[in-house]
Amino acid sequence: MVHFQPVSSGAIAIVRLEVGDTFKLISATDDDHLWIVIGRQDDRMGIVNFTSRKAGKDESCLIQRGEHPLCTHDTVVEYGRAKVLESEQTNLLELHGISQRFARIDADLLRRIQHGALASDFSSGKLQELVKKELR
Repeated sequence: MVHFQPVSSGAIAIVRLEVGDTFKLISATDDDHLWIVIGRQDDRMGIVNFTSRKAGKDESCLIQRGEHPLCTHDTVVEYGRAKVLESEQTNLLELHGISQRFARIDADLLRRIQHGALASDFSSGKLQELVKKELR
């Protein structure tokens, strides 16, 4: 389960996330990784994060430095930490869970990440199902 810490502010702004959007989470349990929306069906959403490329990491999708403005070194998609958010969790994320949005990923990189989700042994069946629907 993903837990989000609400942000206190004078006005409530709901951020609608779409496939290809990138953001960082406001959460005590998640660090400073960049998250990417790779699948969305109504209020159900699949998100994955980038992490540094190191020995032993899943290399189903390699991202080279510069392919996204926040990729300053070789990076991989960490499918083992992917989340499939159901309606209530998606609503909480869009209402309270985003600390900052960043540049969208381009269509080619998005497809590579989605195909990596299908190829990775670390992707859940729920994530793969959502991505398959997105690729239709």
